[in-house]
Amino acid sequence: MKIRVNHNNNDLWCLYYKELIEIGEQYIEVAEDYGGEELVKTYKYECLNMLVAEHLENYDTEPEIDFGAE
Repeated sequence: MKIRVNHNNNDLWCLYYKELIEIGEQYIEVAEDYGGEELVKTYKYECLNMLVAEHLENYDTEPEIDFGAE
């Protein structure tokens, strides 16, 4: 998981809330592997606790979170 700031993408959407992620707003990128192909999913920052809990449930480990990603 990477925490990012939307600097200039006017068409960045949260997969969970189905809402636009505004310019200047923090968001989360989650990269998942599907059959050897990486798919990056974006979520509003408010989804962080839910995503961490989901990762713990699925993998029984804390996720690696990069808070400094740009």
